[in-house]
Amino acid sequence: IRAGTLDLVLGEGNELTLEKQIPIEDEEGMSLDGFTFSLTNNGIAMIEDNITWYLGKIDNGSSYKLAKYTDTNMTGYTSTINSKVGLLRYGELMAGQFNRNVEKGETYNRTNLTIYYWTLTPYTSSYVWTIGRQSSPTAFSSSNSLNGIKPALNLKSNVIITGGGGTKENPFTLQLAS
Repeated sequence: IRAGTLDLVLGEGNELTLEKQIPIEDEEGMSLDGFTFSLTNNGIAMIEDNITWYLGKIDNGSSYKLAKYTDTNMTGYTSTINSKVGLLRYGELMAGQFNRNVEKGETYNRTNLTIYYWTLTPYTSSYVWTIGRQSSPTAFSSSNSLNGIKPALNLKSNVIITGGGGTKENPFTLQLAS
């Protein structure tokens, strides 16, 4: 994200919040409103504390498997970091089934705008893969590109679905099993 930062903040009530701290403008000078994504203490308790995120580099035309493995035979793993929250890898985001179009009234105030989303997968030392229109991968420089994010996390194995249908209109409700 250009000219802005994202922070994971633990609030006074122990709520976990993902916040954009500095206003961001796109290449056309449009200002993007800040956003906040909050979790309650119960929500935080459902997230695995220490997840391994794989940082394998994928060159143009290389297999998406190289984001996690050192070769396409999947015999060894790439470099990693450990964190509670991360981003999806190249292949995971390409396989994702979510609406990539930002709709009117959402983050951007434009209709039918398709944006790109950052992955955790580097292309080179200064470019990172993004996924956008019709799942098309594109490498962007992280220092001068404005793209969306899809924070990723893993739920603990004792989280159960207590309701909902798993859709945008009727999302799952979750709780920790006793």
